[in-house]
Amino acid sequence: MLKSTMLTFFRFILILCLSVFQTPLIWASTNETAVFHEIMAQAQNGDPEAQAKIGKYYLQKKEYETALNWIKKSAEKGVKWSEFRLGLMYSLGQGVELNEEEGFKWTLKAANKDYAPAQAWIGEMYLRGMGVEINHEKAIEYLTKSANQNNANAQATIGMMYFQGLAFPQNYSKAKSYLEKAANQGNILAISGMGTMYLMGLGVSKDLKQARHWFKLGAEQGSVENMTSLGGMYLTGQGGPKDTHKAYEWLKKAADQGFALAQNTLGLMYLTGDGVEKDFDKAFVWFDKASQQNDPQAQMALGYMYLKGKGVQRNLTKAKELLFNSCANSCQEACTIYRKLADQYKY
Repeated sequence: MLKSTMLTFFRFILILCLSVFQTPLIWASTNETAVFHEIMAQAQNGDPEAQAKIGKYYLQKKEYETALNWIKKSAEKGVKWSEFRLGLMYSLGQGVELNEEEGFKWTLKAANKDYAPAQAWIGEMYLRGMGVEINHEKAIEYLTKSANQNNANAQATIGMMYFQGLAFPQNYSKAKSYLEKAANQGNILAISGMGTMYLMGLGVSKDLKQARHWFKLGAEQGSVENMTSLGGMYLTGQGGPKDTHKAYEWLKKAADQGFALAQNTLGLMYLTGDGVEKDFDKAFVWFDKASQQNDPQAQMALGYMYLKGKGVQRNLTKAKELLFNSCANSCQEACTIYRKLADQYKY
């Protein structure tokens, strides 16, 4: 369960790259219109730095094709930010057809100019085999160069590599060292990692108060995983006072964004009356949402509700189906219930 959660965090790097490298919207007020027109004129006259600024402007407006046009002009004249951003756009299919090989080519140009964000992304590409063959040595080389320039994305990735034992021998102490540096810069992946390490006592002394602290930081940045972890700690009183109101508040935020674990936890709260008034109908709704995402715990709970006729009309066929699916998704408790039903009803 822990490794699966951390691998999920690791895959969020691609999204994080987008958020980290965005810049504040340029010329947001009407008073700055003249500045915009001046820089636009410079860009149209071929100034590569001005072209990069215009590209950033349209990128922030989410007019990706127009942004790509200006960024590419600037990249072709050697502006390293533009080379990197063009590479990222090709890698993500943003404003252009996805082309990881082209993305690698442009990002490498910027990385070889010692541009830390590009080095971090090239390291990711070598690590994942995006547009290039997987090469752990190259991944480590570029990620280390970037981390040494205090790039939080690179530090977070190296930390997770040590955590998982990917390309490095597993080393929780080194994982903590890198993750803490990145977390202190606000990197959400690293913040999640720090919370998990304190929660589980990996590379650090188990400290539930510290775990709650890190999960709260991540939740406040909008991470549904951290919202769910924080909600769970409020619900159980881990790391501080039990607060079912705050538990519900954070879990609901995550559940409303479609996060299955939060939906399942809300279902359990309504099923048992823990922190909320017992309500089988609402429990059924939340379990059903999570079950549709193939969450095994929710499938088991929903199967139980069909079996007992709680919040829904009793339906043995649906109960068997859901319990079977939950069992197939490695929920051993569901397997036990399913076998008992099989013995009882001889199917």
